[in-house]
Amino acid sequence: MHLFPEGFDRSAFLRDYWQKRPLLIRGEAPFTDPLDADELAGLACEASVESRLILHDDDGQEWRLEHGPFDPQRLSDLGIRNFCLLVQAVDQWHPSAHALLQAFDFLPGWRLDDIMASCSGDGGSAGPHFDYYDVFLIQGSGSKRWRIGPVCDSATDVDESSGQRLLRSFETTEEYEVQTGDILYIPARYAHHGVAVGTSLTWSVGFRAPAHAEIITGLATFLAERCPPEARFQDRRPELPARIGEIQAETGQQLKQIINNIMQDDDFVTWFGEHMTQPRYPDLLLEDEADTDLPAHLRNRLPLYKAPGARFAFTRHTERLQVFADGHSLDCPLTLLPLVETLCDHRHDEITLPADRPVPDAVMSLLETLYNQGSLLKEPPYDDPDTD
Repeated sequence: MHLFPEGFDRSAFLRDYWQKRPLLIRGEAPFTDPLDADELAGLACEASVESRLILHDDDGQEWRLEHGPFDPQRLSDLGIRNFCLLVQAVDQWHPSAHALLQAFDFLPGWRLDDIMASCSGDGGSAGPHFDYYDVFLIQGSGSKRWRIGPVCDSATDVDESSGQRLLRSFETTEEYEVQTGDILYIPARYAHHGVAVGTSLTWSVGFRAPAHAEIITGLATFLAERCPPEARFQDRRPELPARIGEIQAETGQQLKQIINNIMQDDDFVTWFGEHMTQPRYPDLLLEDEADTDLPAHLRNRLPLYKAPGARFAFTRHTERLQVFADGHSLDCPLTLLPLVETLCDHRHDEITLPADRPVPDAVMSLLETLYNQGSLLKEPPYDDPDTD
């Protein structure tokens, strides 16, 4: 997927722009929308697809938010102005949208979230806002005017009366008009406001960025589930209290030691790997522990396919690999590193075993576990699996 221009310096981008400041990347190669406006509208009518519709007046003073799924007639009646239809996770529903992710091989795959598509009528907008995550905005058909503002935070004044978090005031620091194939990178917390010029399609590639509070509460829950009920606070050195109501400084040190004893280094990685690979829509993963034909399928060297929306990552330990898939973790030997790397590389959706040697038991066990939990499939997930 040649999405970025030939001269795009990925290392320079990471050094000078990533999570630092916005950047407009002008497109060079022709860009074709993975889906057209009618196909996006069709997805927005599906009950299993997350979608929103944002409507506003000409002055941008009155905003209204509606949630899908939508009746087809509702979308047909929108007219040509002042609407923005947003469809989440289109990469899970269409191979050409999923193929856009291949271009982001210069960033950790486990950071990728999903692709959100927006279809806007002339003047349509999602409103002035900021996000807590980084996003690449790929301009499809049509054009859009973007205003970039300053960095925002939790103290920034927003209006939530419409169900959105819209900025009450906007100070423009940069302004661009983007055309088909242009990419606008906006780091987390930068204010931005895009307005369609005519009918416009935009493809937003977002990145997961868990809040520190989310990390603390998630890790605490993870550790608490591992503590037996008999593990309790105990007085280290019982003695007559000098002041009966005083919690002494030594008690604070003892509490710290309890936490340190509970929290092992591997626990951090295990929780984080499971958390970052949690699927956006876990109900869409189809578990199949009753299928007993998988070993024969693999011995015949038939391919497996990653399920749409499945998420993979791994980490290396001294004597083992730890694989994370859709919120689960499992161990396997270091010898499986080439297979694990392919599993966790979002540029590869098909898993095929070498035909010149037997299938090791460890390979069979890993793939069977991933298949049973719904992360891998025996059949292509799309009608046309060729996403090149």
